[in-house]
Amino acid sequence: MLKQRFLSAMLFVPFLLITMYLGGLVWPAVVAGVIIVAIKEYTAMVQGKDIYQPFWLMIIITFIFVAIAYYDANMLGVAIALALVLFNKAPFPSFTMAVCGMLYVSWSFSHLIAIRQLPDGFWLILLTFLIAWATDTGAYAFGMLFGKHKIMPAISPKKSWEGAIGGLVTCVAVIALYNYFILDYPMAAILVIAFLCSVLGQIGDFLESWLKRWAGVKDAGKFLPGHGGILDRFDSIILIAPFIYYAYEIILCIGRGGI
Repeated sequence: MLKQRFLSAMLFVPFLLITMYLGGLVWPAVVAGVIIVAIKEYTAMVQGKDIYQPFWLMIIITFIFVAIAYYDANMLGVAIALALVLFNKAPFPSFTMAVCGMLYVSWSFSHLIAIRQLPDGFWLILLTFLIAWATDTGAYAFGMLFGKHKIMPAISPKKSWEGAIGGLVTCVAVIALYNYFILDYPMAAILVIAFLCSVLGQIGDFLESWLKRWAGVKDAGKFLPGHGGILDRFDSIILIAPFIYYAYEIILCIGRGGI
């Protein structure tokens, strides 16, 4: 198991770094692929509860999300409106879960493309993943060493308050160094963003665990040997990516005098 996790990470992480650095149409293509796999995982879990999901329609709308994110992320709300119109004739459970899936997966992940289009886009995408990775690593280490008080054992029995706090501390420390040596944004703003994103990432982790508990599955998929599915590996990014994009637009750009 550990060997599988290590080999998967050794292949997948460099692939992500190279494609996000290349940008252009390469990164949107990779993100689109990630979203398609994640949508497949999501619909499989929902349909396992006998709730029909219009998979191919969701894929078509996903490509609309991706195109909008690439050309003008401020129009992402249009895709949400389109999803509401196209799904509105479905039975209520199908409609509700399909729209939730588009927001939870396609809308959220599309911000990875929007972030790459910003000034300093590569470094901001790296910031997004560093927040998730630092939080996960810190939470795992502190949880293993000091974890005694469980947060929500019914949903995620291994996660503790000690691990959550350790993840927060690790994230803030790592991002402080990253900002000092690489980004050079206002330190107070970047530390607040790191703190909030670390919290959001851990909430995203619980949301995905909650979805799996509801669906009655251990992993969302088997795309990454040793890690599970795309949703298992990217559960933190789901909430972090939109926050990073809008935080840049509202806070960081102002801090640099860009607005």
